Amino acid sequence: MVIMKHAIYLLPIMLSCSLFGLELSRTDELIRFGDGNLSVAFNSQDGSPQGVWIGGRQAIRAVEEGDKLWLNLSGGDRQWFDRSRHSWVLEDCRKTSDNAIAHQVRCDDWRVVVHTELFPSKRELRRWLDVSWVGDKPSKIYGFSFAWGIIPFGSEDIAMLPGNLVRPELIRGSELSPNRRRSSWNYQLAIIQSGSLSACFMADELAEYFDRGEINLVEQEQAIRVSQSTGIMGHMKPGVAHRFGDYRLRFMETNAEIALTRLHDWRLELGHVPPKDRPDWVQKAILYSFHPKGSIGSSWNDWGGFRSSTEQLPRMRNLGCNALWILPIEDLSPYWPRDYYKLQEGIGTEDEYRQLVKTAHQLGFNVWQDIVPHGGSNTYQRAKDHPEWLVQAEDGSTLYYWCFDFNWPQWRDYMNGVARHYVKNFGIDGYRIDACGSSKIPNWNPDIPYGRASMALRQGGMNMQRAIREGARAENPNAATLAESGENVFSTVSDSLYDFTMCYSSMPMLRDSEPGTFVGHFRRWLHEQHWAGIPGQVLLRHIESHDSLRAEYRYGPEGMRAAMAAVSWIPGIPMVYQDMEDGHAPVFRRIFAIREALPELQGHEVDYLSVQSPPALFAIIRQHGDDASIPLVNFSQDHIENHILVPKEALPEACRNAVQVKDLWTGKTIQVQQTGDDLKIPVQLRPFGMAMLKFGQVPQIPELETSLLETTLSGQLVPQLFNLDFDGNKTPIQFTNRISSKANLSHGNLLIRIPIPKGERCDWRVTAANGRWQDQFRTRHPLFNGTTRNIYRLPSGGNVLWDSRLWPLGTIDQHARMEFATKSGRLGIQFNPKQLPAAAFILDRVGDDHVPYVFIMSSNEQDQLFGKRDYEVVFDFQANSTNYQYGDSKTGFLSAPAGQWLYDNGKVRIRLLRNGIVRSLEKYLPDGTRKSLVENTRLYTDAGYAPADGEHRSHSANDEVEPFSHITTLPNGNTIIRFYGEMRHAHRFGKLSAPIQYYTEYHLDDSDSIGMTFGVKPTAPPYGEREFVGFLMNTGSMGHVLQLKGNGKVVLEGLGDAQRQAQTKNNLDPNTIDAMTMLSPDKTFAFSLNDIHWHNEGKPFNLFIHGYNVFVAWGDGEPDLEYGKWRFFSTRLATTATGGHPAAPAIPSVTRELKSEQLLKSPGFEEIAQFSWLRELVQAIQIQSDWDLPPGIQWDSATKYSGKIAAKVTGAKDEYRLVRQVVPIQILKPGTKWKLSCKAKGEGIQPGSIGWMHATLRFAFRSDKTDYKSVTMPMGEFDWTGFEVEATIPENLKQITIEAGLNGNPGTLWLDDISLTPIQ
Repeated sequence: MVIMKHAIYLLPIMLSCSLFGLELSRTDELIRFGDGNLSVAFNSQDGSPQGVWIGGRQAIRAVEEGDKLWLNLSGGDRQWFDRSRHSWVLEDCRKTSDNAIAHQVRCDDWRVVVHTELFPSKRELRRWLDVSWVGDKPSKIYGFSFAWGIIPFGSEDIAMLPGNLVRPELIRGSELSPNRRRSSWNYQLAIIQSGSLSACFMADELAEYFDRGEINLVEQEQAIRVSQSTGIMGHMKPGVAHRFGDYRLRFMETNAEIALTRLHDWRLELGHVPPKDRPDWVQKAILYSFHPKGSIGSSWNDWGGFRSSTEQLPRMRNLGCNALWILPIEDLSPYWPRDYYKLQEGIGTEDEYRQLVKTAHQLGFNVWQDIVPHGGSNTYQRAKDHPEWLVQAEDGSTLYYWCFDFNWPQWRDYMNGVARHYVKNFGIDGYRIDACGSSKIPNWNPDIPYGRASMALRQGGMNMQRAIREGARAENPNAATLAESGENVFSTVSDSLYDFTMCYSSMPMLRDSEPGTFVGHFRRWLHEQHWAGIPGQVLLRHIESHDSLRAEYRYGPEGMRAAMAAVSWIPGIPMVYQDMEDGHAPVFRRIFAIREALPELQGHEVDYLSVQSPPALFAIIRQHGDDASIPLVNFSQDHIENHILVPKEALPEACRNAVQVKDLWTGKTIQVQQTGDDLKIPVQLRPFGMAMLKFGQVPQIPELETSLLETTLSGQLVPQLFNLDFDGNKTPIQFTNRISSKANLSHGNLLIRIPIPKGERCDWRVTAANGRWQDQFRTRHPLFNGTTRNIYRLPSGGNVLWDSRLWPLGTIDQHARMEFATKSGRLGIQFNPKQLPAAAFILDRVGDDHVPYVFIMSSNEQDQLFGKRDYEVVFDFQANSTNYQYGDSKTGFLSAPAGQWLYDNGKVRIRLLRNGIVRSLEKYLPDGTRKSLVENTRLYTDAGYAPADGEHRSHSANDEVEPFSHITTLPNGNTIIRFYGEMRHAHRFGKLSAPIQYYTEYHLDDSDSIGMTFGVKPTAPPYGEREFVGFLMNTGSMGHVLQLKGNGKVVLEGLGDAQRQAQTKNNLDPNTIDAMTMLSPDKTFAFSLNDIHWHNEGKPFNLFIHGYNVFVAWGDGEPDLEYGKWRFFSTRLATTATGGHPAAPAIPSVTRELKSEQLLKSPGFEEIAQFSWLRELVQAIQIQSDWDLPPGIQWDSATKYSGKIAAKVTGAKDEYRLVRQVVPIQILKPGTKWKLSCKAKGEGIQPGSIGWMHATLRFAFRSDKTDYKSVTMPMGEFDWTGFEVEATIPENLKQITIEAGLNGNPGTLWLDDISLTPIQ
């Protein structure tokens, strides 16, 4: 029962009761229940737990006097009880069965019945509770918690929250910190080893009355306090009790590590198992995820629909994938389900979709379709017809998006029908269920047909998943589901489950950590996750999806491939997201071929910890029956030549005496040495390399196609060469083996056409400083020219196959080379590493010419920062040492860990993130060890530039994933590496609408000093009451002393503690500071920033030390930082008091600045059109523009109102083709009046499918929702006409956007001279 119509009133307790079952007794102080094996006690006055005894030992003691209330709740006033005002009184207690008791307590008008059931033979205790309100008028509840008690915790004891921590750490008795709190909500598990006994806490989340909650551990002096909290919420009617729980506690006579491995047995007893009828194909799946119209980065526009996607299916199958996940195809658009039974406009016909599914099945795919049960928007007709299906906030309002109640029976029935429809009519094999963990919020509708508001959450998620799965399997008994939820319990109702932690927390540590540290944490986390999870569950092990940023951007090409190998060879489902494979397909293909060939890789058995391996080598054991393999992945940028030790007892008996193993990656046989209880196996892996050591019989792995780059070819692939001027005009130039931009080109742009004989295959390869890319050439987006939306700052979906701005060429020959090969011959393009261009691109088409092109530039969009570059390229027709592997050479002292750069000259060691931010800085001590000086840096804003109300307020360079970088070798052999990017939030939609650009530069030599430059440029003024833009260096510990110096003298000094110290603000002019010295807490020299120079009016507003961090702040306090202007500071970081003296950093000469007085930028689009030829040629070029440009836009010089060009917008039904520009909210003050105007010309303009879909010019005012003030343009045809709309700026806005174009309707519209002016 979830609800009891009447409160439970218990009979008075008997003094002793032992005729049946366990004994219940009472004294004036205690109520005791149990037997000699397991017993519990409660206080006779207030019912609080007084302890748990195991075989006469007290394993848990009472909470201490003065501690928080043992029962606590948040009631109608949203205030939690507090001991000074509230206390519980025991009313009744009795046995409810042979092995259970219930005791009833009351506090004010709240009554709680605590149920306790004992299982002495298992040493297990179960607890659930009933809470009721007995006041005169209804009330509400917002949460509940109770204390289990306190567990003694000695110095040798350990505790853990398995599966919860991304960086798993054991809680050790020797390292307790009083009042430190740790919690676990996903797994709701805790194991606390106290002496020889381990207390294991688990929530039985399958109970029909269970609410989300967490288990909490609070450290005390030689003890840990354990409590449980729940998110119970809802209306409380007088006299009606609500039940919640169940919570379990089991004691095991063993240590915590062994107890962890027994959790699966416990879960099996409780029925925590996956669906028994789960199809076999699920755990064998290798998934390819795509939307038929295109990737999310292109706003679903770069693939074309069902027909073009069907043509790509053989390529996906050849990659090794055997299952598809097709993103939502129903009207209106992905994840906005307006009409579940209608296909999206432009995606194709129903017959074309049937053909796609049929072709997929013929190729051996199973097909998942995305289904979106949250219902879309409350503005849709379905919501108007059934308002009762919507979740309600406490005030009775409904949500604009993600608005339907998963637990409403009729809505679940509706979604069950949708699930049946697509399986029955299109033959799909089930669903990926979007965002299905719960309704968005608790449903406070007083007329809900279930127990309480919070049951719209967990119970809603469980029931909706059941409904969709049942609908799919009613039409196809082999259908299955993938639930987009990371909550462990959903593995019991869905066939597979997301592993969010892998994608968003665990794998990203690869970018932030040393390789050895990452591998250690990763193996431990996987071990704990495995044993904490549902036995036999199948998890989606993705490292990238439409919901994330590109994995290659995070980890680099080599790190990304290593990550793919790891997630493919552990239990679960690996996944490739749309176009992710480009440049990596040969490696992916081999990874997946090995997975498909080995039964042990397709099951659940895994041992993450037994293999002893070098720190950076990921090594595990997979087995199935007598079959066993050891997957190996090197996550380091260094070679590994070492050995692993494999305990014999960890292997199947048939493998324990093996004398050799076969590496399925290389095909080599490796001899095994027997060493007592272990097998010693030598290993050799290149940087980011992988191996699969197979014991016993070796399966047949399909032969993979050999790259033409690795075959002997006698012919020559002679390219065609063109010189492009700065208007885009092409001039053919005669082929010669060596081209110099200075000697051979009148302009610095070289276009190289690679001729592919008709019908021939072409393979390509690039090796750069970050790694190697290799693949078979294909034109990926033949009908789309790329676009920039709200995820990436660079256009997505265009013709750029490879981009040196993102992946810089290196300063040795091997890291600056491109190669192409067909059966007719080969071509090598060798860049001179001493003369590298500003940018080089591989294009998969130019116009309608679908052959490879290489475009090389002597300057790019950031030429003011990076400078113009003369370059030299050499063409050859020979194979470039096919035995060479990336990582065999380094660029001097510079190497590329996953998502990082590492500079190590034996004196100083600096780790940079790929975006140019210092991740760590160490110096070498005389004994060869390293001392940490800086543990992290950030270049960021957390006030004044992000949207208000806590919406991703912190944006930083640390989270930039599309940084430009360039490496230069100076004549003296020193290296300069430069970076440019924009601050963003780590979230997928974390791009700032008005970016803050940044620049960093490092001068690297063989000394113990490093030259550094940092710069920032806000592109819009700050708003709100406070701004902050600055740079911090984290020293890693409190107590450092910062000394600010001018002319060699200390002018200000501060101690790193809880308050800001040594602030220059209000004390002195920061421009007088030319050095900063850091002293360690023991007052010895740590490091110094010498030769500080402030450039481009770049002096900081404030310098100070705060806690661990030293700050340089350009904006700090009231908003006054002028936008549109670069501000730089340069310095020389010395790691010794007499550090080396590299050349002073060269500060970029920035001459063209944005004028701060401009409001609407490029009103006639002239600045954009100036380089439109370049954007058309290289569709990842970001022409500097404040206009956000939609698909379907062109620049028309023939049809214009004024100037040289106008914007020509070609509309499409239900697609929003609007030019947009965010305007500074700081200037358009609330209450002021403004006029927006433009000139426009129309042709063939038709109405859209909804009344508001028309040609428009409008203000978009965004607060919690978006309101518009607009003028509608005519239908049909009209000549150049002026349009205008006036608006008064509302209060409390987060963003104002100017928009013009075709708002979801067909036609052609020309726009020119858009202006925004104040109305006096």
